[in-house]
Amino acid sequence: MFVWALSIGCLLFGLDSIVRRLNLGGFFSRSTDIKAARCVGDLLGEFEDIFSSGLVPDESRWQRLHQIQEPWGTLIHSSLGELKAAGGSVLPTIRRLRELAQENVKTFNDVKTRSSQAFAQALICACLVPLFGTMLYLLLPGLETRFWLWLCCCAAAFVSTVFGVIWMLKLAESARWAGLTAEYRPWMLAFQCAGERFLALVRAGNTPDVAWGQCVKWLSTIAPGLASLWGYSVWIGVEQPGRFGCKTMCRAHGVMVGAGGALRKVIQVAVMDGRPCVERVESMLSDIRRELRSCIDHELSLVATRALKPLFSFVAPGVLGLLFTGLWIVWRSSIEGTAGIF
Repeated sequence: MFVWALSIGCLLFGLDSIVRRLNLGGFFSRSTDIKAARCVGDLLGEFEDIFSSGLVPDESRWQRLHQIQEPWGTLIHSSLGELKAAGGSVLPTIRRLRELAQENVKTFNDVKTRSSQAFAQALICACLVPLFGTMLYLLLPGLETRFWLWLCCCAAAFVSTVFGVIWMLKLAESARWAGLTAEYRPWMLAFQCAGERFLALVRAGNTPDVAWGQCVKWLSTIAPGLASLWGYSVWIGVEQPGRFGCKTMCRAHGVMVGAGGALRKVIQVAVMDGRPCVERVESMLSDIRRELRSCIDHELSLVATRALKPLFSFVAPGVLGLLFTGLWIVWRSSIEGTAGIF
């Protein structure tokens, strides 16, 4: 039993090393992102209460805005600072940024809950071989005389299972990000913050076309790839990558890239007609967020089906191979008696 306890300890240590090496930690916890968004919502709630009561926040509260994790810190501090300097109303921007932070917290929690089934499934698969191997070792006669051979067989089956577990965790992690690879995952928050940045610039007195250029310039500091696809001017067209020109193209990627083109068209019409575009941009941002959320829901709904592939490719062969190997060892031991198998 001491050997099995030592093996389980080494197993847990190895899984932790694999998770860190493969950057799977985001599957287990996104507490940092949730904590930052929750902090933004609470702090902006304080600002909203202060302004609603007719008071002005002191300088220490303004400095707290700049200390929030990026991109929230720069977005809130710059947007509210420009509105305050231009004499514009800060309450609409505070309410929208607070709503965005609360929506992100709700999304994070909901996605974490829905993907917990995949984590439980992977955990069961990781423990299946040690438990099944121990059970066979205790039940089948003859295995105790071939302990080291049986231990090597369990190790080989466990390695096969680990590959399946890693595959399942990668599928679940990808589904939580709507199928996006690690390179494009920061875009999911960046494009939403860029939309709020544009609205704050317009409320500060900038014309929509000038505000767009400043917004994309700010976006380039946190997501340069998305900024180049959106374009720095509303009047200069940007060539969008084709489906076959981008190997990571997925529905969520297309939604975020297409958001730039849709917003540019709204701004062009507003500038040429001389009409305000704030309400139309707000409505469009809400629609884009809902569409992106539907992408996440669609990917999460397919995780259970996609997990069958690693389950039948690595987990099931390892467990069944362990069973047949144990029966074979018992059969050979019963034929040869006390003689060795080899």
